Amino acid sequence: STQSRSSAASDVYKRQPQELVEIMQTNNRARLGVMIGIAFKLFKSVKVLKVALVAMALSGWTIMLSFEFAVTLLAILMFHEYGHMWAMKRFGIPTKGIYIIPFVGGIAVGDRPKTHWQELYIAMMGPVFGLGMSVAFFIGFVLTGNHFVGLVASVSALINLVNLLPIYPLDGGRVVKALVYSCLLYTSPSPRDKRQS
Repeated sequence: STQSRSSAASDVYKRQPQELVEIMQTNNRARLGVMIGIAFKLFKSVKVLKVALVAMALSGWTIMLSFEFAVTLLAILMFHEYGHMWAMKRFGIPTKGIYIIPFVGGIAVGDRPKTHWQELYIAMMGPVFGLGMSVAFFIGFVLTGNHFVGLVASVSALINLVNLLPIYPLDGGRVVKALVYSCLLYTSPSPRDKRQS
């Protein structure tokens, strides 16, 4: 057995350097494959993706503006999107969470509403929550005179105004779409009326 071990060791030493390099490269590829697989699983994880998006948005807005303003903007967007989430949960619609999209805004992700009324209500709850935040911070600004509190009120109101533009997929566009489809359903004749005429 001692002879077999020594002959196996001598076989390794007799191998050409090229063979040893190939074995090492194969091991490195296997390690790299495992690391890529772990990274992909982490990236697919919703929580990691959410945190990564928030970090990107926060760092980008910090570079462009300031850390305080970036945190304020992030909080306003999260509160606005929470309004949509709250409305979805109220109707029993399954939700998947809030995603912050760097330099764009945020989105509350959930299943599709079942009716146009639900879509209208869900679309309006973001601006309603935003309006509540604007009013609360405006009252705080009037009482304290703190300019940062006034800034929060102003930015929240501005985000609300932009969001209410009647352009899809903004909240205003979703409201207009829901209203138009509701009116079309309400004014179009029913199949029974068509048969009678």
